[in-house]
Amino acid sequence: MRNFWIFFTIVLTIYGAANFYVVRKVWQALSDYPNLKYVFVAAIITLAISYVAGRILENYFHNTFVTTLIWIGALWMAALLYSFLLAATFDLLRILNHFLGIFPKIIIDNWTKAKIYAFIFSVVVVIITLVVGYINNLNTKVVELDLTVAKRQSSLDKLRIVMASDIHLGTTITQRKINNLIDLINKQNPDIILFAGDILDEDPHFVEFNGMGEPFLRLKAKYGVWAINGNHEYIGGIDNAERFIKSIGVNLIKDSVVTIDNSFVIIGRDDLSKLRFQNVKRRELYELMSQVKVDLPKILLDHQPFNLDSTAKYNIDLQLSGHTHYGQLFPFNFITDLVYEKSWGYLQKGNTHFYISSGYGDHRYAQSIVPKLLL
Repeated sequence: MRNFWIFFTIVLTIYGAANFYVVRKVWQALSDYPNLKYVFVAAIITLAISYVAGRILENYFHNTFVTTLIWIGALWMAALLYSFLLAATFDLLRILNHFLGIFPKIIIDNWTKAKIYAFIFSVVVVIITLVVGYINNLNTKVVELDLTVAKRQSSLDKLRIVMASDIHLGTTITQRKINNLIDLINKQNPDIILFAGDILDEDPHFVEFNGMGEPFLRLKAKYGVWAINGNHEYIGGIDNAERFIKSIGVNLIKDSVVTIDNSFVIIGRDDLSKLRFQNVKRRELYELMSQVKVDLPKILLDHQPFNLDSTAKYNIDLQLSGHTHYGQLFPFNFITDLVYEKSWGYLQKGNTHFYISSGYGDHRYAQSIVPKLLL
């Protein structure tokens, strides 16, 4: 709990500082328009508070007002990022102008108008970015991979897998989008359905209250529906999360190995967050591999795609992961590319195939991905 409050304090401090910076820039840009200045500053403060207020209130109320607050706040977080980047860019240009005189005379002689034009430009860019991102989020992309693995002792010639990750059931995913996911998965006629963590975004009370898990009962696959925990299952409370996941017809694999129809093996790793939230380490991969007694094709589910060399070392045929959201918002994808060997898409190392999904239910506008793998 102590680590959580430290993390929460750091995040809230950064969030507050970013909002303060943007408010200050707006105040300066509209200094000659006092009425408009107060309106924008008041709006920004309201937007900044809405997400935090909504998250607190959702613990006590499940209604449209609370959901709207969270949605508005989530949108503002994306707007805040690009507002901050644009404001920082203009400040950088001003610094360069101070030392190098890069601004043309027309800007220097019309500084008041230049500030207004820069402000209008920023508002338009942020709005367009949000609209494009929202449209992108609505259009789910199905990635189809045709992979070949060693058959070993399996009697199967083909296995049709559909995997999805990071659905984030909660206040920021609509019932319509959930139904679209279920319909899309069933449309692929999968032999097996795998969820690579973060089915939930938070405590499942809101999800259960609104019946958001019921569509999962419509999933159809010969070998069933299987899932692992992600970090958000731990953030929202692992006991309630696991109870909910099992209640919607999903088989939870937690640091264990499952052999399906004597034809292939699924290895499900618990999430790395277990150590932070329960002060207990998850089982090592070599411990799980010691449970694999038959030489069959092996599929590893691991929410966070770290230590890919370890997976390849054990000749696992396929690893499926999520978590990264490919940075969620540009330019954070450059950061995830530095943190992870592969932060999105397909990779092969030796005889091991890897696929890292950018997530389905990401309300911060990463492309929704449902990979379909044919082995």
